[in-house]
Amino acid sequence: MLFTEMVSQLFLSKMSTMDKNYNDIKDTIAKFDRVIVTGPHGAGNKITAKIIEHDFGLKYIRFENPWSHHNYWDHELGLKRELEKIREENEKYVLFSPSVSGHLLRMMEYLDDTLIVFTYKDPEEVHKYTLRNDYLKNQTHTYESLVYTDVIVNEFPEYVDLLTESIDDMTWMFWEQVQKERVPHTADSHHNSLESHPLFIPKEERSHFKAWQTAHDQKGHN
Repeated sequence: MLFTEMVSQLFLSKMSTMDKNYNDIKDTIAKFDRVIVTGPHGAGNKITAKIIEHDFGLKYIRFENPWSHHNYWDHELGLKRELEKIREENEKYVLFSPSVSGHLLRMMEYLDDTLIVFTYKDPEEVHKYTLRNDYLKNQTHTYESLVYTDVIVNEFPEYVDLLTESIDDMTWMFWEQVQKERVPHTADSHHNSLESHPLFIPKEERSHFKAWQTAHDQKGHN
């Protein structure tokens, strides 16, 4: 086994532990009027954002797009352009935004007053989610791989080995090894720690859900 593979397996075994409890970070969340929930797709970003909306009265906003990593002010896919608009129109919000994860270190000017909540879930569960979601697998992950490749190759070449990981695993590893220490305000939340919340639907009741669904009566991707 290669050393990088050993490191990856050790790291991911740690990810499945319950050391990132949502209930333990609620005091931290309460200090912020602006929160961005991000992490690998399928790690519980949407339900985490919905729970924060419920618990703290922040406006839930879906902030998902194949954001340009070349032009952050692009008319249609400019992340900074759209974030500026949200900040101008809303004083308090929680953004559901897994596709922002790779861009975090390029949007630091917006993070002094914002908490980044990074989501975690059993890696095997996330991989299974990917396998049953063709759009995510064939479209979203392709785009996000380009983002991470651009960021790592051009700004953090010493971490280029991370690009051999799956996009899910790389997202967690890049967060832990590079982004977290540079982002001013952070908190980690494991999907399992949400189970006692009234908005959380047990796994056995979600067997018929679509990949994007978090509630029985949910209509559309929001």
